[in-house]
Amino acid sequence: MNKLFISFVLLSFSVSLMACGGNDEPIPEKTDEITRVQDGNGKVFLENGVLVAANIDFTAAELNEALTEHEWYFDYRFIYDNHKVSPKMDLSNNYPTNIHVDGTIEYRNFQVEEGKIRDYSIKGKEMTVIARHNVYSSLYIPNSTFVIIALDMINGEGRMIMDKPLSAEPIEGYDANSTYVRSIWRTTPNN
Repeated sequence: MNKLFISFVLLSFSVSLMACGGNDEPIPEKTDEITRVQDGNGKVFLENGVLVAANIDFTAAELNEALTEHEWYFDYRFIYDNHKVSPKMDLSNNYPTNIHVDGTIEYRNFQVEEGKIRDYSIKGKEMTVIARHNVYSSLYIPNSTFVIIALDMINGEGRMIMDKPLSAEPIEGYDANSTYVRSIWRTTPNN
């Protein structure tokens, strides 16, 4: 009788554990929802999340003309992640300062002379920057890719907006996995 009672208690306990312990519902995947302002409908966001009108539907021909007929000068940069947009920021010497009509991009403030002038190529809306390597140098500069978000040209004056994932040290208060650098470029009519 004692064995029958113990078996009954163990069976009851096992059934109650199976009923309470399992989780039949799938665990939802964690997604990092974008809660900041976003580009779209002919607008892009600038520093502090301010939306401005911009040409985000430019053509390859318009981009080619803008890059081969105009010198471009860096104006300012800021960062953003999926949740917030910074004010204008100084982000060190590792970003370009000039885009030239000869297919080169200049990093005027780069510490080493060999890394100051680099070549670039365009594929769609991506600009890939390629360092010129001297076979006798120990300097290694990886390629960089920028996405051209908007291009506005009116009577020879222009604004170009480009994004690149933040590749430097994480910045406090921003998610390192979703932080981008947005660069604003300007050009003026050729004289």
